[in-house]
Amino acid sequence: MKNLVVLSGAGMSAESGISTFRDAGGLWDRYPVEQVATPEGYARDPELVTHFYNERRKQLLEVEPNRGHELLAELEKDFQVTIVTQNIDNLHERAGSSHIIHLHGELTKVCSSRDPNNPHYIKELKPEEFEVKIGDLAGDGSQLRPFIVWFGESVPEIETAIDWVEKADVFVIIGTSMNVYPAAGLLNYVPRNAEIYLIDPKPVDVHSSRPIHVIQKGASEGVAELREKLLTTNHDAESFQKRCLMILCRHAFCQIINQDKVSIVKSTCFFHDADTPIEIRRETILQIIRLDKCMAGEKSLMAHKHSLLETFPVQCLRCR
Repeated sequence: MKNLVVLSGAGMSAESGISTFRDAGGLWDRYPVEQVATPEGYARDPELVTHFYNERRKQLLEVEPNRGHELLAELEKDFQVTIVTQNIDNLHERAGSSHIIHLHGELTKVCSSRDPNNPHYIKELKPEEFEVKIGDLAGDGSQLRPFIVWFGESVPEIETAIDWVEKADVFVIIGTSMNVYPAAGLLNYVPRNAEIYLIDPKPVDVHSSRPIHVIQKGASEGVAELREKLLTTNHDAESFQKRCLMILCRHAFCQIINQDKVSIVKSTCFFHDADTPIEIRRETILQIIRLDKCMAGEKSLMAHKHSLLETFPVQCLRCR
């Protein structure tokens, strides 16, 4: 399966009714970031910060995953899906996604104020425990604080996220302003050959010269369109594999090296150009190298001017 990596932000959950932070009327308009999302703010007024996140947890109980969350979970049938989210809610989990990396922490967890990233003191809250009080203590005796990565704190999961982004065949950005680092920098780790999609109803400046497929829609509509495109592409790839088999099975397998350079694998076989162009991913393979007098087994069939990084095994069933 191909690796599909999704970077999701506040816009992913906005349709579920969770307030965004940066939009007009968002949380930062009502609560200055310095007060509720920095270690300094917590040190000044832990009661205010604790109350702020208690309210966020109460809101979480009142909302449900939207269709966008559900469709991302459904894509696990056809892709190895990794969700890298900047969101602190648990809507991806509730929708059924199985591999989620939370960059900025998790709202349903609390941790030690003294040692926030110590796994021994991280606790998952049950819904009836969502009201944290001053005086509730972690295992090390310090006040329980939200398990949230605040501004100015390190992002422990960023290296894990980078590892997955570097393996991406498809990278999707959903509902994020791409202004918060280090998450915004993940785009720099996407492989050259990977396709990139951006889903957002508003224009987003990603500060990149990479070609990006923009779907200017909200999360639910946008992911629905993305799913259709991805599954169609998968179908095209399968059709291409079958077409290779249909070229009288005179060939071994087709390996596209990269979009600029294609070389012919050394062989004792006699090569000549043949066949009509094949359409795939709205691109045309301009030339198929056909093998004559090839030996049984796996050789190589190469195609010029094609950007798809795939290997399609085709057994050499018959020789001319």
